[in-house]
Amino acid sequence: MLKSLFAAALLLTPLAAHAEAQAQDDCPTFEVKGEGPDVLLVPGLASSAQVWDGTVAALADRYRFHLISVPGFAGTPVAEREGSVPEALAQRIADYAACRKLDHPVIVGHSMGGFTGLLAAREHPDRFSRVVVVDSLPFYPLVYAPDATVEVVKPRAEAITETLRSMDDATFAATQANGARSLTQSKEGQERIVAWSLATDRATMADAVQALMTTDLRPELAEIATPVSVIYATNAYAAPERMKALYETAYADLPDAQFTPIGDSYHFVMWDREDAFTAALAKALEGSDGE
Repeated sequence: MLKSLFAAALLLTPLAAHAEAQAQDDCPTFEVKGEGPDVLLVPGLASSAQVWDGTVAALADRYRFHLISVPGFAGTPVAEREGSVPEALAQRIADYAACRKLDHPVIVGHSMGGFTGLLAAREHPDRFSRVVVVDSLPFYPLVYAPDATVEVVKPRAEAITETLRSMDDATFAATQANGARSLTQSKEGQERIVAWSLATDRATMADAVQALMTTDLRPELAEIATPVSVIYATNAYAAPERMKALYETAYADLPDAQFTPIGDSYHFVMWDREDAFTAALAKALEGSDGE
């Protein structure tokens, strides 16, 4: 009997080892920098993980950063997916944390990345220790219409995404260059935004915009048990009082959410106010170190 069990074990061991190796092969691969507790850095719409370069340089001696790249964005190859772009990315992040055996990492997401972090925390309540949302709302259209609903916004979303899909390359490039000026005060940053947009798969970008404009997470925020910190920008066009009301109302069903405004900044807070952003992020991460 023992000989039979031993023989079976010899036969099964290579299969088990192969299965484990196969699981590792299937695990997403992202660039990792630094040493310390694990932090997943998620870029926003049509952005590269390089958006976090300054953050990593400032804090890599205290945290191990995983630089998440988004399929179809900024030159990253398109991948098959199930669900919307944010939904698929949220699952990819959760799978990565699981197969790399990360111990309750923090998700830090900018723009669409913050929205994605909320999705991941909702679907996987025990996997992450905190979500840090950077200049993002649980329903994007609130930025221009505080009383927006999915039903009201849907026709506009369809028109915008159809325009994105059909626009010729020259017009698209000009549109992106014009829009970039309202996203960061940095000339170099504006150039990077445009370059990343031009390297982004247009269909993936349109699908992501459609999802962001027609997905309202506010009714589901109460389901998120993971602590959430929100860092948001204010400036002459986005007055502090208005932004405070907008964000605190949007996240009202997360009563323990922590809010940190950063003044004199556009959307890319990590570029426009690098030192202030790094300090705010470090404070949020310190609050997660023992959770």
